[in-house]
Amino acid sequence: QQLALSVVQVLVADDSAGFEQIIRSGSGVVVDADAGLIATSYPVVNLYDADGTPAFSSLIIAVSRDAGTEPVREFVAEVATADPTLDIAIIRITGRVDGEALGDLNLPAVALGDATSASAGFNLRLFGYPGLPSDGSTVAQVLQKSESTIVGQRGTVARSGRTWFKTDARM
Repeated sequence: QQLALSVVQVLVADDSAGFEQIIRSGSGVVVDADAGLIATSYPVVNLYDADGTPAFSSLIIAVSRDAGTEPVREFVAEVATADPTLDIAIIRITGRVDGEALGDLNLPAVALGDATSASAGFNLRLFGYPGLPSDGSTVAQVLQKSESTIVGQRGTVARSGRTWFKTDARM
């Protein structure tokens, strides 16, 4: 339960046309609750369009406070750091969508594990939001959970600089 509550929905918005348009969405996980830091994959917050212009105007963080409920927009954020080569980004919560004082975020951080113990046969629990369909249709944005197993890897954990795990997960 606590692990699922640390997963948030990241909405990438653009208002250059005079109205808010969600251009992509993804999942993130709170890694430091006190600092409001969330890890996500780089493609979620890809900073620039192909022509070099900024790809979005704001990041909105939506949170499910109760299991099985759709997330509610609570926070705005900024990209703290991003690395497309490593396919990771860290975003920082900077305020509340309603403009109120930030105060306590009341978000649990995930406890980071030790990847050196992971190898083929290791069981995983994967959490995330299904994403917004590109055709404009709606999909219930309830946190999804799936069980998975590591079925292979490339690189040596803690020795090769980067290790990729292959899973049997259906995304």
